[in-house]
Amino acid sequence: MVAMDLTRFAALMSIPAAFALGWLSFAQLLVVSVIVGAAKKDLLARTMSAWSVTSNLTIAAMTALWGVLASITSPRTAIAIAGLLILTTPLLLPRHDHTPQHERELARSRT
Repeated sequence: MVAMDLTRFAALMSIPAAFALGWLSFAQLLVVSVIVGAAKKDLLARTMSAWSVTSNLTIAAMTALWGVLASITSPRTAIAIAGLLILTTPLLLPRHDHTPQHERELARSRT
């Protein structure tokens, strides 16, 4: 991973250096784009692999926890708790104001 990052850095830094020396060519730009593209594919594969492992681990852990909850209480109670959690999830998520700053200032000045 570090070696690929260093290779990508060296390839990208060769562009301004070659331009400053007057040696920049279309072939060099193609080679650099291939190197950077290969690095992105490597990063994409690692990211998707980590996402898959995390997702499957979470599913397994939550299934076990819901099974324990159902055995402690009852299946109906566990399903009711799951339903309540699903209903309260939007309330637990952070809220973001998507209004642009200038519109907020305009609205404040009108009041």
